[in-house]
Amino acid sequence: MKRAAARSVRPLADRFWEKVNKLGPVPAHRPRLGRCWVWVGSTRRDGYGQIGCNVPSGRRRCLAAHRVSWTIRFGIIPKKLWVLHACDRRVCVRPSHLFLGTPRDNSRDMGFKGRQALQINPKLLAGDRHWSRRQPARFRRVFRCPPERRARGSRHGSKTRPEATHRGEACGWAKLNTYAVRAIRRRRAAGETGVSLAKEFAVTPAAICAIFRGRSWRCVAQ
Repeated sequence: MKRAAARSVRPLADRFWEKVNKLGPVPAHRPRLGRCWVWVGSTRRDGYGQIGCNVPSGRRRCLAAHRVSWTIRFGIIPKKLWVLHACDRRVCVRPSHLFLGTPRDNSRDMGFKGRQALQINPKLLAGDRHWSRRQPARFRRVFRCPPERRARGSRHGSKTRPEATHRGEACGWAKLNTYAVRAIRRRRAAGETGVSLAKEFAVTPAAICAIFRGRSWRCVAQ
């Protein structure tokens, strides 16, 4: 019996860089960094890119794209260190936009840039029915802040400081920019299909539909 020919495995770097768009948007808060290199391959639920590769144990698993980018350019990542983004864009894999840091460094960087916010389950009841109103003692223990002092409604940060809310290409997981959104709307109105546009811009047909109908990217004028 003839032995089955071993499947040729392409180098990781070749497979990696063919899934990168080097004409990404420029970070609005740090234009000196230059354009982001946007990962157009598979992404995780949290917005970070991922790529499958073989690990030393012999198994195949998905690794974070920005960590793979650092490894390809600079070498092995030391233990207990994370690869952080200077551009705050999760799908960016440009090595010059990445730096090493601890989880504490990541939290400090997030707070310094004004991106730290309290994560609340959107399925929880709101208003007077919210658990923070019904259980004020528990709220004080958890958040060290009485409910009456919590910013709500017109006192919320999104209302008092709208310029601090990252929208559009300023979001860390944005795959498009203002020019791409306007091009999508113009070409979709001219009759191009959402499927063809989705393949060209590396997004889903549902995203193209939402952009065209104005359900997403509302910050970009029609």
